[in-house]
Amino acid sequence: MLRTFSGLVLAAVVALVPTSVLPSGPAGAAAPALCFGRPVTIDLNKPGAPDPDRPRADVVLGTPGADLIRTGGGEDTVCAGDGKDRVFLGDDKDTGYGGRGADLLDGGGRSDHLYGGTGDDVIRGREGWDQLEMVDLAKGDDRVYGGVGNDTFRNANPGDVYLGGDGGDYFTDANDCTDCGSAVITYLGGPGKDLAVSGAGVEIVEGGDGADTVSYVGVGEDGGPGVTVDLAVDGPQDTGPGGTDTLVDVENLVGTSGGPDVLSGDDGPNRIAGSNGPDQLYGRGGDDDLEGGDGLDLCDGGTGTNQFMDCEETL
Repeated sequence: MLRTFSGLVLAAVVALVPTSVLPSGPAGAAAPALCFGRPVTIDLNKPGAPDPDRPRADVVLGTPGADLIRTGGGEDTVCAGDGKDRVFLGDDKDTGYGGRGADLLDGGGRSDHLYGGTGDDVIRGREGWDQLEMVDLAKGDDRVYGGVGNDTFRNANPGDVYLGGDGGDYFTDANDCTDCGSAVITYLGGPGKDLAVSGAGVEIVEGGDGADTVSYVGVGEDGGPGVTVDLAVDGPQDTGPGGTDTLVDVENLVGTSGGPDVLSGDDGPNRIAGSNGPDQLYGRGGDDDLEGGDGLDLCDGGTGTNQFMDCEETL
């Protein structure tokens, strides 16, 4: 349906992660400590526990207090526990889970998977292609830093700030908050071709350098109403089912899966794709690529050398 944006339009996948460490074991026996289903090799609640900063793969369980956990080599997994924890992962493919406090999770090198918990967390992916997820279901004002690499940011909550850094990053508001008032989710893309999948809440998207895309494919219903989005608007705009969005340094748009949508570009080159409904696409200035999709679509390229696909009426 959106052939022009194949490889850009991604389905938002919500990873449901439990928020507690559950023990298991035979009746009458001491249950082994687990970190999200994995047997713990270093339990910091036990006296004389080894230092996690060692050259092997460990599963580390934090305490209810404020912990400083630093891992070494190997693919480590850390469950921070309660308290205001600081977790610094090593230079391998590591996994970190925040607890109920205001935690710092630092991914170190390679490609890491970091989950924020409840509380006002700071998550830093650093180098590598990281997957950074908030699992606190709209609890806490978090700051998430992707760093260098093509990073994936999932489950953004009202009040969160996501900073992509270098690389082509993927942002998605999987919680789709419809009753959050003026609470804002902020996506800062940085250099690279970034994709932000908008939800129904209040969002600020700053694409930064590179050809960046905002997609509304996950909002609305079949048959409409669709969104109305204008890249030339300076400041907040009411998009309809896509909420009130502020788009800065965004070059490309993808409409809803139901439509009808009204999507307008700016004076630069834009790539704009509609949906199943009778969409209206306006390129304005620059060399634009317009794709109407299914339905009876109107495509007006404006000035410049424009390309049309699946447009029943062109101007």
